[in-house]
Amino acid sequence: MALDILSESPECLKSMPAYAKAFDEANYLFDRRRRDLLWKIDEKLFGEDKISQRAVELFYEQIDGLIRRRMETMNKCYKPNPEAGVDLLDLFLQSTQDVYTLRGMAFAFLSAGRDTTAYSITWLMKEIHHQDNKHLDAANRIRAKELGFISEFLSYGDAPKLKFANAMWDENARLNTVSPAGQMEAAEGDTLPAVPELNMPPRHIFRK
Repeated sequence: MALDILSESPECLKSMPAYAKAFDEANYLFDRRRRDLLWKIDEKLFGEDKISQRAVELFYEQIDGLIRRRMETMNKCYKPNPEAGVDLLDLFLQSTQDVYTLRGMAFAFLSAGRDTTAYSITWLMKEIHHQDNKHLDAANRIRAKELGFISEFLSYGDAPKLKFANAMWDENARLNTVSPAGQMEAAEGDTLPAVPELNMPPRHIFRK
């Protein structure tokens, strides 16, 4: 699906496939459904159901086509090659051949990670530079003590070495959950666990 959007040519950034544009237009409606028990009525009342329905139809049309083409190649003796990289669709197909189930798996992966990641990074920057966290000297500590061991770009192998940065990220994810589902999970316990890398003991949550 990414090949329909991106290529080596910068010109690809000037256009967007219909299904991607429709999904962007309907994304806020899908998110609102989690908080609006009457979403079916509200969308119908304001004509928004046409926006969401078009997005669903176009998006699943792409996913279904992708799945069926892969299943056809599998019937022609196609075999996954792990050495060439992990293909999520190949992994999904190992568990089921049901197109309805496969399209749900694909959608779950494709729809996650954009807004939530952007929000999380924004909150992380806020926590790093917040006046109440000045004693951590987080930005300088990450630059000098953790990024000091590399001279170029980070690689996946460097991630485990960033203990302080990872601790900041974990703490940020606990304090600033970006999804309603995450907020419910975070509210289950009254005590946040200790974070040794930040010299923080377990903390009790005072509810209002």
